[in-house]
Amino acid sequence: MRFSVPDKNRCACAPGWYDKYCGLRGCMPPNEDHVNIDLRSLIIVFNTKTSMKSQMTKDANGVYDNWIESFIVYGFVNVQSQLIVQSKFMYSADDVVNFLNSFTLYDGDDTQPVITAVQAAQQTFPKQRSHATVLVFTDSPSSDATPWSHRFTDQNPEQLVLQISLLWKSRYTFFLSLPAGTDYTSNGVDVYRRLALTNHGDTFFIQDINDFTKVLLSVIGSQYYSENVAVAYGKTDDETLTTYVDNEGDIVYFLITIDPSTSKFYQFSKFQAILILESTLPTMAGVNLYADGPSYRVSILKVSYILSAKFQLYTRPSKIGDTVTISNTPGSKYNYRMFLQSKRTLMIFYNDDMYIDVGNGMPVIGVGMSATMQTYNFPDFESSSYELRTFDGRFLREKIYSYVRPQLDCTFLYGFPSWDSGNCPPGPATSVHVFYYNGYKQQRVSTAYCITSNHNPQDTYFHNILKSPQDIYSMAREKHELQMVNEISQDDVLQCKERSIDAINDPRLKEAKQLIFILEQHMDNAQIYKTLAKEINQIIYLTNATNADTFDWEFTLISHDSAESHVILSAYNPIDFGEKFQKFVTNLQLLNNLDNTMGLLSIVQAQKITLRPTAQVYYFTNQAVKTVQNVARTWDIVSRNMEVNFITIADGVTTEIFALPKELELIQKMTNGRIIPITKTETTLLPLFGDMIGVTALTTDNEQYVSQFQTSKIFQQTIIQNCHDTPLVINGFFEDGADYSVVQVVGTGLKTFQMQDSNGAIVGVTDYITYQNPNFVSMRVDKSKFASGVWKISALTATGGCQITVRHRTTVGMLLGFTSSNTDDATVTSQIITQRSKLDSLPLYAAMKVTDGIIPTNLEIRELSLKRVLEMITKFPEIVNRKRYDQPQSYTNSTVIQRDSNSCTYNLLSESIVVPKNELTTWTVTAYNTAGKLLLHRIFYYYQHLPSDASVCHGGETDKFGRCICPYMYTGEYCWDRLCVPPAT
Repeated sequence: MRFSVPDKNRCACAPGWYDKYCGLRGCMPPNEDHVNIDLRSLIIVFNTKTSMKSQMTKDANGVYDNWIESFIVYGFVNVQSQLIVQSKFMYSADDVVNFLNSFTLYDGDDTQPVITAVQAAQQTFPKQRSHATVLVFTDSPSSDATPWSHRFTDQNPEQLVLQISLLWKSRYTFFLSLPAGTDYTSNGVDVYRRLALTNHGDTFFIQDINDFTKVLLSVIGSQYYSENVAVAYGKTDDETLTTYVDNEGDIVYFLITIDPSTSKFYQFSKFQAILILESTLPTMAGVNLYADGPSYRVSILKVSYILSAKFQLYTRPSKIGDTVTISNTPGSKYNYRMFLQSKRTLMIFYNDDMYIDVGNGMPVIGVGMSATMQTYNFPDFESSSYELRTFDGRFLREKIYSYVRPQLDCTFLYGFPSWDSGNCPPGPATSVHVFYYNGYKQQRVSTAYCITSNHNPQDTYFHNILKSPQDIYSMAREKHELQMVNEISQDDVLQCKERSIDAINDPRLKEAKQLIFILEQHMDNAQIYKTLAKEINQIIYLTNATNADTFDWEFTLISHDSAESHVILSAYNPIDFGEKFQKFVTNLQLLNNLDNTMGLLSIVQAQKITLRPTAQVYYFTNQAVKTVQNVARTWDIVSRNMEVNFITIADGVTTEIFALPKELELIQKMTNGRIIPITKTETTLLPLFGDMIGVTALTTDNEQYVSQFQTSKIFQQTIIQNCHDTPLVINGFFEDGADYSVVQVVGTGLKTFQMQDSNGAIVGVTDYITYQNPNFVSMRVDKSKFASGVWKISALTATGGCQITVRHRTTVGMLLGFTSSNTDDATVTSQIITQRSKLDSLPLYAAMKVTDGIIPTNLEIRELSLKRVLEMITKFPEIVNRKRYDQPQSYTNSTVIQRDSNSCTYNLLSESIVVPKNELTTWTVTAYNTAGKLLLHRIFYYYQHLPSDASVCHGGETDKFGRCICPYMYTGEYCWDRLCVPPAT
């Protein structure tokens, strides 16, 4: 969808679009490799008829390729209604020439499906870049052209090709060597003119091979980073243009062409024909002729060289504010483009909702249209504006000024207020963009297309069936309150009012499908990053990410320093990701004395760009980094869609191996993540990743950090232990049926660690160690050799506290969520349970879905009191922050009952429970089979705002139950999910 390029089971998206099928439109942090406009594609669409032979070997010669990352050659010909295609994706101009020389030519039909070929050339190769230059070569009218229509729901080939160019920002140039007697008014020819003017491209009428060569070398060869400053098509009067340059003395180009609708071919003999122009080319004074032909003239404002014969192109050195006049002959019709060679460009998209990040290039007539914009390589400007003009330059709409959008982490930083599109005539339009600096301006133009639609704001869905969109919210709220009052007794079989369809195949029930690497740009991490780059392809190989038919994973790279965080790269193709990862990480700028970072923003970005939950995040941080900057948002809302693991790199000074900024500690716990201390000279990380990728089922998490034996008023006669005077001994939970188990132990100077299975058999830990350093050990246990159930595990350290965790790789997936009604299947599965603190005893239910037919029997809630922790830290300052997670107190146990599985996706439900008034709580779900074997033991951590915090809600309001009150057209727990007006999705 969205004119993406199919790639196995995935789609390569146009800039700004995301997701498996390119359907996400909400704010996402920019995938910087995806929107890198410095490297582009050159696409050659060649009609492989025998009559085109003379043009075949010239196509790539003389074209600058320093701006081209890739080439696409798409040869096509229709022979007696049979389409023959010869196409290839390449990376060098030499390969292009060789491929063109290998073409087989055919005696094709008189008309050819040219427009369909232009579409196919841009929808075949998923590695193509945006902002492509598309060169189309044919000597035939287009057989698939239809009358010009501005209702894009007609979906004819011309409209499809236009929409591709509007999304992918490609530009079309047509080289037409049409036979004598061709009717230029026919749709088969006029379609080329229409596409060129809509696309801000060009049409050249070729007479012979010399004409063709000079156009290709002089005109196309001079357009590598071609940025249009002013355009108009079908002009009949004089035009005075103001020049805009990036720097004084830059070359400004003027390309003038004759409108082809005023041209006719006349044939004198079987072998000789001539193009007779009913219009004549305008003239320009004060510019230098660069090249011209019978149907075009190009001028520049700085003399480079002058070609003789029939071709002219003008140049002149220029500065901002110069003016140049195009003088036309009365009765003649012409087109012009004024352009620069510049990397300063922009992307703008139109939409009807500023909470949507990306739209398209088509304002819908009759709908209030906003716009989002992103600029590239421009110096910081004071303000910017855009206005709309018709394709021939007539004024359509006054200037509208941009503003910085309030949403952070959007691909498109700037927004424009809504305007009434009712006065926009159907068809092509031009957006004129002005950037204001201190004392001067810069200008660009971009394409637009005002379309009519089969749908409008008077759609009967909202205006006949419902009185207003707010009714959706009101009806949902009334239904919810009714369920709370009319709950079915738990003595009966519980049935749900409406089944949760999304949860049936929730991806979180299966293994992780996305790896996200967050790299802190600390100089002392250099060796670790070198090791990571060296092994990245082997690490990716552990995921089994692709086969002949599918791409199953997503891979992301994020980096940050003390000022910024960037999503450098996100890709579904593991080979592409590995190659680019090595390049980016090798060139990553690392900084000394980095002790305060934008790590929280990186985590927020990771959460937003999680496309394949559950994502496993690997955050590399140096222990020298003591603080992370708040990002002016509720950073503690962490989605259940990701697991954040912190790999802490020793700085040689910090002795506390668990040292993390407190915000990161909380995130690690809430997401069931890991803390893994490593040295800064590790030469391999592959075994460590082998024990983490896909191993997400947390069954055991015990910590002990206090270092005193103390009698205190808070704990009365509490014995406070550490891990170095006596070993920490815990119960470790090993599920029956797991593929394997990973036991990880963290402690300063690990001395001994021992394990004993549920039958008392001693486990030889040294036989299962996969990765070890002085403060950390990871063991992968082959459970087929030992009994499942409750094991005994112990650890002894040289000093301080320690942590022991057990995780499984298993096919058994589980979702835990919450609802306020025992008949409600619309279950909240995000981080914050619900904000229940405004009423003391408001119950809720824990709803569960477990795969493989496993039925949990017990739910335990344990409280982790931050207040108590703060009291302890005040009393004992040497205790680290992680004491907040040490030895939680049991709060309550609840039995789990079954609901009707036909009407409830979450078919398992706890008793009515009251959540303890603690910020952080632990929820443990357990299941045994009839033989007493442990089938399930899963741990989840949840955070609550106390008191309830309206700032987490889009709209900033909560009701008496602490639930967010959603504004118009929004839904979801925090009201960030957009409701679409049908038929939009």
